[in-house]
Amino acid sequence: MIDSLTHTDQPYRWEGRFVVGGEVRWVATLWTADSVRFEPELGASNSFTWIRRSPDVWLARLETRGAPTPVVYEMSRLAE
Repeated sequence: MIDSLTHTDQPYRWEGRFVVGGEVRWVATLWTADSVRFEPELGASNSFTWIRRSPDVWLARLETRGAPTPVVYEMSRLAE
């Protein structure tokens, strides 16, 4: 488990698409009421899904090619 915040990216609209990242970028390919699926678009090789558990908690399910199982992280809203 990650004990401290090491990196943040905010999703944004870019050229009519919903993306995360910058020089390495993922694009949203599937939306449901409680999840968003991202596939690599530029410089990335992994895919991930954000899954809503509550208004303040999401799971990030990371899938890397060749890895036997996905890695799952819990993401919580930071205090403002």
